[in-house]
This record gives sequence, C-alpha cells and structure tokens, in this order.
Amino acid sequence: LEIKNGNFKYLNEYIFKDLNLKIEKNDFIGIYGESGSGKSTLVDIISGLLKINDGEFLINGKKIENNEFNFSDTIGYVTQNTYLLDDTIKNNIAFGEKDEDIDENKLKKVLNISSLNFVNNLSEGIYSKAGDRGVSLSGGQMQRVSIARTLYKNSELLILDEATSALDKRNEIDFMNIVKGLKNQKTMVIISHKKELFNDCNKIFEVKNKSLVKI
Repeated sequence: LEIKNGNFKYLNEYIFKDLNLKIEKNDFIGIYGESGSGKSTLVDIISGLLKINDGEFLINGKKIENNEFNFSDTIGYVTQNTYLLDDTIKNNIAFGEKDEDIDENKLKKVLNISSLNFVNNLSEGIYSKAGDRGVSLSGGQMQRVSIARTLYKNSELLILDEATSALDKRNEIDFMNIVKGLKNQKTMVIISHKKELFNDCNKIFEVKNKSLVKI
C-alpha cells in the first residue's frame, strides 16, 4: 500500500498535506500522534474509507480504483471499542458465518494464537454467551476475541487503532504479546499515543504538522 503526495481536506481545511506512506507486506508500522492530531482520519484514509483529494493511493502498484479485488475485505480492525453480539464466543469469532460453514480447524488455530485459553474455564467453553456488547467478558478478553475475529477472517492488513486504551497494564502487555507473535506473519499498523507500544515496529511515524514524519 502506498500513498504518494496525498492531500485531504474537510470543509476546505487541509487535514493532511503532502502525505507520503509506504506499507510493505509484513511491515509492522507504528503511528504516533497526540489527541486531535488526525490519527483517526489517517486510519480512514489508509483503509480506503476516506479518499484523498489529490495524490495517489496505490495497492500493489495500481490505483485503488483499478484493483480487481475489494480492498476493504483484506482489512481487519481492532479498536478500543470492541463490538460483540449477544451470541456465543464461537459465533462472535466466525462473525457472519452459519454454524455449518464454520471451519473448526481454523477456529481452533486462531483460539490458540489469540490466547483465548480462558474459554476452557467457562462452563460452556466457546459456546458461552458473550452477552450484550460483551458484558460477560473483561476488556482484555473482548480484545482477544476481536483479534481472533480478524485472524479467522484471514485479514492481510491488521489495523490496531488505540486498541489497548481501555485495558489495564497487565492486559495491555498480554495483548501486545499476542500482536508481537504475529510479526512477520501479518502486515500490521498500530496507532497509539503511547510510544512504548512501538518497540517491535520496523517503521515508526508521527502525525505532525498535517503530515507524517518518520521517527
């Protein structure tokens, strides 16, 4: 994914000017920025939800509109506000699939990668209900279900947008250990106001002065 000389404005005010970013396969990129710096807007641009007004947005060297696949289908989001259905943990992971279509082997694999071993202590295991908006689970457990969902979907690009903001330090460390375990297996972009989360990133940028600065 590459953005070349991108400009984005809202109500005639530039949010980004001369934006340049290159994300290569299996990159682990950290994007830092203070509150209000434009990080959320940048996430929407990277994911294709917002279109730049000028410049180029390229996927595999081709303009996004000329690509033959739906780019949004390749993206997995993990945010601080994980949305879970009032359904089983299994169905929340295999989001949108019918029971008969769920790949049990793939499900077992993502449960392991996402450290969802806590389900073994639940009375009904993965058939336990998450509750409305995940009320039956802790914040750390909800984030693990969220990352398991993106892995089950086999997303090529994982975007972690302030994903640890609602977690305490212990759960944050556990969650980041899961993320680190995916390094060199997935392309990942982590957006945060916490620089300490970028220790394992191979590229780090700061949203500054309506652009991106490599740090």
